[in-house]
Amino acid sequence: MIDFKSDKSYFKEYSLRLIFQNVVMGLMMAADKIIGTMFIGVNTLVAINLIGPMQLMIYAISTLFMSGLGSYAGFLLGRKDVDKANQASSMTLFVLAGTMGFITIVVMLFSESISYFVGARGEILEITTKYLFYVSWGFMAMVLAAALDVLIMNDGSPSFIMKVNVFSTVLNLMLNLVFVAFLNWGIFGLVIATTLSNIVHLIISSYYFAFKCKTIKFVTPRINIEVLLRILYNGSSDFIGMFSEGFKRYIINIAIIAFLTPKHMEAYSVVSMFIIIFISSIFYGIAQGLQPIFSKMMGAKKFERLKPLLKYSVKQSNFIALAVFLAALPFMKVLLGFFLSDPETVKIGFYIYLTYGLATLFENLPNAAIMFFTAINRPLESIIFSVSRTIFLLPVLTYLSIYMFGQSGLMIGTLSAECIMILASYKYLKPLAIEKIQIVE
Repeated sequence: MIDFKSDKSYFKEYSLRLIFQNVVMGLMMAADKIIGTMFIGVNTLVAINLIGPMQLMIYAISTLFMSGLGSYAGFLLGRKDVDKANQASSMTLFVLAGTMGFITIVVMLFSESISYFVGARGEILEITTKYLFYVSWGFMAMVLAAALDVLIMNDGSPSFIMKVNVFSTVLNLMLNLVFVAFLNWGIFGLVIATTLSNIVHLIISSYYFAFKCKTIKFVTPRINIEVLLRILYNGSSDFIGMFSEGFKRYIINIAIIAFLTPKHMEAYSVVSMFIIIFISSIFYGIAQGLQPIFSKMMGAKKFERLKPLLKYSVKQSNFIALAVFLAALPFMKVLLGFFLSDPETVKIGFYIYLTYGLATLFENLPNAAIMFFTAINRPLESIIFSVSRTIFLLPVLTYLSIYMFGQSGLMIGTLSAECIMILASYKYLKPLAIEKIQIVE
């Protein structure tokens, strides 16, 4: 029988560490982009923003394996079925490596076509193509390192995950200073720094997984189609969620290009990065941190603990995100000035942060609900919530709102969609009797 701690203890041990990790990594990435903007140009940031949705869609494929494995392994560990968890983990890592190898080859061969598809034109098309071609070299290391992080988290070592992620991010920043600022390698240097830091991350996590994990171990992988389909089914919700998040960002980029000005595109490219750092990273930290706990509670049939922990984590993360959003507000124009030299563009960026950032504060419960159902091995609900939110409501309402209301449409569309999802999440979760729901075996 597993002894479970209090909600506050889990929030502090798992979620707060992941929040801290995500915010620090985000700040380091911002510094990383400052280097790129200063020594390569602001078009670099625009190119990275344009290719971002496609990277999310590619990463979503790996999430299909990683998220499904994380929830399934946690569920098995909750039932004390360690051997089955080890075999499932080893098989999934093997299949994931082959899948990412294939994706890397495809992206390298069609990098220019992909860059054109996401809206890059002219000089930005050339920059985007180079960036995507080079960054694809590191897909394998990035994805396998993230997969090992999921397993190590399930093994009960969130502090290690925080340390190795922060270390690799700081290393990425230092390598960028060397390759971009001092050696003047341009886009190539920017990507090589990221790839090398991901490789170091993978090496450290591989060593920990092989020699330090207490429960989960790598064994000789045996392909079990039934188990693999079970993992893919459970991971399908997060796959659709991340893929549709990439689709949403793609639609927003296209709407800004079509209905606003290049200055709005530059401003949005910078502001969206800060919104991810100051708001979204907090909400994602909650989801990532508590996923293994929800899965283990479900496996151990501690049904009465699930909804109270979800409620507690949503309340705490709402407070933290609002506090960080307000604390960053007085410094936002200064931060924008590091990336944007034109005063009018800075003014546009500040308005977008104030309005779109405020609307983003409402994404917490919808995100948490999607994560929650994946964690308790109920992917169907997660799929329905994900598709409704990021395939239909957010892209459609935001696109139409930008068309009708200009730059204010970012806030209006996002806020409208999230309010609808908050109402739907609350109405569904409040009366739900978790002890009566069926788990797919």
